[in-house]
Amino acid sequence: MPQAPLNDNEEIFHQLQNPVFLMDLRQQMVKFAVLQLSSFQQAEDVVQEALVSAFQHLDSFTGKAAFKTWVFAILKNNDTFIHNLKNNINYEENFTNVSYDFRH
Repeated sequence: MPQAPLNDNEEIFHQLQNPVFLMDLRQQMVKFAVLQLSSFQQAEDVVQEALVSAFQHLDSFTGKAAFKTWVFAILKNNDTFIHNLKNNINYEENFTNVSYDFRH
């Protein structure tokens, strides 16, 4: 007997039970965060926070966007991510203004 097609929330629920899907999503999020923050440890921390938040608020996922898009939005709007990103930008700006004459 053929099964009825899954609605979006049921499909997401099944994906979240798939370790390969979760590992791939997490890996993509960490890569993005490392590129933004230039720190693997900070990236790991903010991705963990974002994934926990996504799971805690899974009932608010409406399906208007792809699940991956929704989770990345949580990551980008994470207070820790924003704080670390601002600190990273300030750190880089401080070093671009430093000059040293190595000829001495």
